[in-house]
Amino acid sequence: MADRKTATTVEEQIAQLQSRGMKISAPEHVKKMLLSVGYYRMGFYWYQFEIPKYRKRDEHKFRSDTSWEKVEALYDFDDRFRNLLAFYLQTIETDIRTYMTYTVSNHYKTDPIWFVNPLCVERDFIREMKASYEKLKRNEVIKKHHRKHPEDTYAPAWKTLEFLMFGEVQRLYGSIREASLRQQIYARYAVAEEDVFESYVNILRDVRNVCAHSHLLYDKRLYRGIKGRLENLGLVPGEEFTIVGVLKLVYYMLRRIDPEKEREMRERLHGLVNQEEYRIVRFAIARLDV
Repeated sequence: MADRKTATTVEEQIAQLQSRGMKISAPEHVKKMLLSVGYYRMGFYWYQFEIPKYRKRDEHKFRSDTSWEKVEALYDFDDRFRNLLAFYLQTIETDIRTYMTYTVSNHYKTDPIWFVNPLCVERDFIREMKASYEKLKRNEVIKKHHRKHPEDTYAPAWKTLEFLMFGEVQRLYGSIREASLRQQIYARYAVAEEDVFESYVNILRDVRNVCAHSHLLYDKRLYRGIKGRLENLGLVPGEEFTIVGVLKLVYYMLRRIDPEKEREMRERLHGLVNQEEYRIVRFAIARLDV
């Protein structure tokens, strides 16, 4: 489009795509998609079909075999891929939250609100937690606790930590004063170095955010690579920055939590990649079947 700052109608957008070489056999269907999903978002999926030499000159020409059906198939696959991966990322997040709560709460058996005790947790987190807890009090479970125990300033850890955002759970983990307790937590996942565990969790959280916001996933490149020995995850050089590396990391973590979950995810992903409806874009997604 001549002026990047000028809004365009879906009719103009379709004409632009056709002028660049995309085959569109059902314009009314494409109109519905563009109005529902948006030209900009769909652009992440037809980017795969652009001819690189023109892309570099900002001309955006498509390969001769490019059709809207292929672009939409890739978009649809990515949508389902995000949903599948998000389920297993949630499994890992829940395990980390639960195991941390269990481990530290049993260490400080006489202090059910150890997460605001400066002998157990760094003061910076405690200050943050005091502000966060005011919002948590709106939660029905926390409300019920305080109605039953009005003398309590906080609900116990096994209730409170259940409702923290995962970023807050991460910060709490990093604020635990006793290094031996943190070590017990990351040792559950057969990780020998804390900075490697922190890298794993950061990557998984970043990808979970991609899933939550429906951003492009199948071709995602990480801006910070996965730390640690590549062979521990079965990675080859370069995969630590790719979605394939993320999948291998997820499999690794699931294997430590429940090998049946790993097997289940592998089967579900294999089934998704090999669905007949995605045959026309298998060239783009086959590498995900690791």
